[in-house]
Amino acid sequence: NSFCTLLAMANQPHLRGSAPNPVPSDTVNSTSALAFGVHASSTMRLVAAVHDEKPVLAVVNAREWRPTEAAFERALNNIRDRDYVDRVRRFRKGHASPHECRHHEMDDPRCFVVGQALLATAFGAKAAALTSLPSRSVLGGVVARRTAEGRPHVGHLGTWFNSNISHAGGVVALATVDLPGYVVGCDLMPVELTPPRAISVLAVDSLFDLLHKYFTAAEWTWIRAPIDSDAVVPPRANDCTSIAAFFQLKRFLTLWTLKEALIKAMGIGLGFDLRRSSFSLSRTDVWAADFYTTATAVSLQLDGALAPECTFTLWESSEWNTVVATSLVPVSLADESSFARTFDPVIARYGAGPYPAVDMRGTVRSHLSDPMVLDPEEVIAAVDRAVNDVSAPSTSETSNPAHHS
Repeated sequence: NSFCTLLAMANQPHLRGSAPNPVPSDTVNSTSALAFGVHASSTMRLVAAVHDEKPVLAVVNAREWRPTEAAFERALNNIRDRDYVDRVRRFRKGHASPHECRHHEMDDPRCFVVGQALLATAFGAKAAALTSLPSRSVLGGVVARRTAEGRPHVGHLGTWFNSNISHAGGVVALATVDLPGYVVGCDLMPVELTPPRAISVLAVDSLFDLLHKYFTAAEWTWIRAPIDSDAVVPPRANDCTSIAAFFQLKRFLTLWTLKEALIKAMGIGLGFDLRRSSFSLSRTDVWAADFYTTATAVSLQLDGALAPECTFTLWESSEWNTVVATSLVPVSLADESSFARTFDPVIARYGAGPYPAVDMRGTVRSHLSDPMVLDPEEVIAAVDRAVNDVSAPSTSETSNPAHHS
């Protein structure tokens, strides 16, 4: 999580300028023959939407998946990216060594596995559509590769289909699009401080001072603006001593997720100066129990010029105390990374454009306005059945995923 990385860099000067080891570009990611049964109803919504080339936002509360150690190991072994599996096994947050961790009880490892299961489901559904095979019997061997920056893609399959995933606070989000010339980014953040502590004026001001250089003057004006008089802090926000501090933190993290969604769509990382992007939005300090789309438009200035070709959508949930942002940007904006080159086979097949502008507040947004809240048990079980070729559906079930929406 780059937010936590920046906090670490800010608090530990010797880390500044360092970067994680790049992921090899030829790394094989999740691939699997997917075999979906009638009990995977919520997972089939994702399969059907990908099959029908609709934009998707799927969210999963990984904390609801409480596997035994053996079940966690089985799900982890279903991931085809062995380097990724090794990274999970090496995870030791808060412990002296990975051997002291009970990974099956920890948020981050569970999110890693659920996220990879979501990617396997989405990529498998797209492979089914490309091969005209039913999604429950996709042949194995269709692989998602990674760019030098570590982003998974399937551009080599000759499709515009692309996805982005994010997780934090035990929640996982997956966004996918299949629109000529466009790429998607996704980011989410729980409205809390890192490391966890009471949300007070002093703590929030300290955070703002630490990360002041990552926002423009206009963005700080919006963050610091007076709070609505009827604003109410959601019950899940524990240890909150100031309503004003909570909603200023929420605004701060809303802008952060937008910036992250932008640079993730562009396929680049922390090398991007976040002040090159300046977001403006007008909204009230309210919460809703379920995920909902904010009603106001989001506009972006990139390098000082309006970027109307980029569209953004926000979701919030007071129940999960989480903010989610997605971005849809032209692939031309990804030219600062190797991500744009993954679409060279697609461009060679369909032409270089220009492609019609897409407004996510219009047709695309109508599909995204109802995020799919998926059951983590179903997602894990569907991939397990596919990888291990068990519990295949009977012949009486329809093979068209659109029939399972």
